[in-house]
Amino acid sequence: MPDQIARGYKTQCLLDFEESFGVAPSTPAGVILPINSFGVNVSRNKNSAETLTGRRDPVEPFDGDTEVSGDIVVPVDCRAFPYWLKLLLGAPVTTGDSAPYTHVFKVSDTTPSGILQCKFGTDPLSYGLFKGAKVSSMSMSVGGDGELTATFSIAGREATYSNTDYDANATAVVLKRLNNFKAKLKKDGADFAKVTQFDINIDNGLDTSIRTIGGEGMVYDIPEGIMNVSGSMTTLFTGLDLITAAENSTEMSLELKIDVDENNSMTILLPEVQSQYQGPQVEGATGITVEAPFVGYYNNDVTNNSCVVITVKNDVSSYA
Repeated sequence: MPDQIARGYKTQCLLDFEESFGVAPSTPAGVILPINSFGVNVSRNKNSAETLTGRRDPVEPFDGDTEVSGDIVVPVDCRAFPYWLKLLLGAPVTTGDSAPYTHVFKVSDTTPSGILQCKFGTDPLSYGLFKGAKVSSMSMSVGGDGELTATFSIAGREATYSNTDYDANATAVVLKRLNNFKAKLKKDGADFAKVTQFDINIDNGLDTSIRTIGGEGMVYDIPEGIMNVSGSMTTLFTGLDLITAAENSTEMSLELKIDVDENNSMTILLPEVQSQYQGPQVEGATGITVEAPFVGYYNNDVTNNSCVVITVKNDVSSYA
């Protein structure tokens, strides 16, 4: 009998946070998070040498740099998603003596690194362990009747594959799903109901090029750069207000809220935004829409003191 091929549905993703970059904590404290796909992988170049030997045959190749990277697609929810937000932005400020608790994520000077483990459903079980994992960027598209998901692009330091579980005592986070149909958008504090799709991308500007002699091709560190917050709104064309504001580089705020109920919700606030100047295109006889790309930034909004503020309300007491 041939060996049974691993099934994707048996995959599990574990996340733990490191105290030092690329170093597993002495006591594992992993959590198992729901995912839709796991694309983090390792690649080490096998380079061809140009050595001359008097023969036409190539000589033995040599190893190059190691790259750990890939995308993880996750469902957007109230309980598990904040773990990914912590990896993206840093630990939140949490308030509340009992549920519901409120967790506020803002831009921080540095972002944490973590341990990622992917369990593959082989027999015996196989595990891919990725150390020094940091979020390069997060992208999310809101609108329509599909499943609400977000894509986290990961950059890491080291990968190993074995039959050993990093943390056999890790507990699974129970999903508390957020849905597209409950999403609401505000512009400058007022309901903005003519948007059909809202896309957002948060990029940490990571530098993955730093390698040192003795590091065996692995990155030494993955420092953060200037954050980039951008996105796009597809809006129904009902007048010139949005186009005129873009032409004049008028600042606005955008706030996206998605809730389950009054005790479980997520709000993404972009306090200072400008949209790109462009007009509508007519593609047929039916309704006309306008694409409005935008850029978020920090200028003088001392109240929020961050170019992006993500607030999650749930029944989890801490993400420290």
